[in-house]
Amino acid sequence: MACSPVRPLPAGVLAGLVCHPRTHLVGSVTALGYSSPDTALAAYLAALASAGVAIRSGDCESGKPGADGWTPGDGQWGPGGVEPDRDGCLVAPTTGAEALALCGNGVFLSVVGRTSDLRALYAWAERFPAAALKAGSVSTPSPPGICYGGWGA
Repeated sequence: MACSPVRPLPAGVLAGLVCHPRTHLVGSVTALGYSSPDTALAAYLAALASAGVAIRSGDCESGKPGADGWTPGDGQWGPGGVEPDRDGCLVAPTTGAEALALCGNGVFLSVVGRTSDLRALYAWAERFPAAALKAGSVSTPSPPGICYGGWGA
């Protein structure tokens, strides 16, 4: 897998990396490290808004754009009561199918597909790497599998 630093870094981003997994489904995975979970949440919400996707909507598992919190307590935290640990999916006008994840501690991942198959792309991003499952490091509640790495398969 080929990876390179994100340059220039977007405002509020401390570090960024874009990788190109060797898969027919995924074009790129971009990981951005924001200065805080709230800053990452603001970027995530802006990405959703630009694609016309509302939070607490859709059904990514069925291929319908949407976004939800992956931890309990959504509605009790952050701007507008939005939990900062979230995942979702959208269809962007310029990039097509995209899966998004806020992994905690200000880490925002974007998975851009090579195809328009939103359902398959989201399933790829949700899947846990075998090493994480074997090591027993998957917690409950758990971030999407993409947050654990293992982007090559």
